[in-house]
Amino acid sequence: MSIYPHGDYQDVPTRPGIRARSLVGPAHGISDFFIHENWLEEGAAIPLHTHPVDEVVIVTEGALTVEAGAETHLVSGGHTVVIPPETPHRLSNHGPAAVHMMAAAAWNHATFYRDGTSYLEGTPRE
Repeated sequence: MSIYPHGDYQDVPTRPGIRARSLVGPAHGISDFFIHENWLEEGAAIPLHTHPVDEVVIVTEGALTVEAGAETHLVSGGHTVVIPPETPHRLSNHGPAAVHMMAAAAWNHATFYRDGTSYLEGTPRE
């Protein structure tokens, strides 16, 4: 068994207004899936993209706009969104409150943005 402290949030360089930290992933010896925690300030957005695997988004605070395929939903805290593989999706916070969310997928987080994400707009995440 291993126990790890939650690290500090870091600004995401290519995503203004987003701070993130890894809760489960390569730094914890896990390469088959990850859980990533994010804060999105008002106006912050993750551009349109796809993944070859399911992505789970858990909103714990605020209201996150989720555009997936032809659907758009305002998802409030206390709800989970499951985005099927290859579904174009965009996440954004139209505010005014910050959004706290977690994202999880069955992929090695070390390669997720490079090999597990196809960007349909915007700048790829570093």
